[in-house]
Amino acid sequence: MRKKWLSILCVCVMLISMTGTVSAGTAHDSNSNLNRIAHLISIVNTINSKIGCSYSFGAAGPNSFDCSGLVWYSYYLQNGIGLGSTHGSAEIAQYLNGQGGSCSSSSLVPLDLIFYDLSTSNDNKFLKIDHVAIYLNNGNNILAEARPSYGVVYSNYRRNQSKEVFYADPFVI
Repeated sequence: MRKKWLSILCVCVMLISMTGTVSAGTAHDSNSNLNRIAHLISIVNTINSKIGCSYSFGAAGPNSFDCSGLVWYSYYLQNGIGLGSTHGSAEIAQYLNGQGGSCSSSSLVPLDLIFYDLSTSNDNKFLKIDHVAIYLNNGNNILAEARPSYGVVYSNYRRNQSKEVFYADPFVI
């Protein structure tokens, strides 16, 4: 019951927070708010149905996921939103960047993606990306992500914010 109410609350807050978030001249005006809201509801429902699923490196569903697998499953497999040809975090980031999907931290809106460098192994911005989370709520920093030892969870804060290296709007295509 708690998950259902959390999902309903997230959708309501996201719909309210999206009013007026799209402005001319940004990557976010590539599709209408209405299209984003329809996808928002579908993607949040998909994620909600996967809360509690186990984490498994390289998995893309339907019963276990890694971080990029959750994104790939929720956006592409269940909702047809193009993310490139593979479900790796770095590859998704490179694809969205190449499609003009880059956005800033200050312009994040629900369903944008946050990419992280949790290691220090490479100097190339995209090659060192090793985690992705789905941004769900303006202001409250609610994320959906798959994490080792936790599985698929809603997080109510942006942990490792200093490790965020790229932000993308997957609706630019």
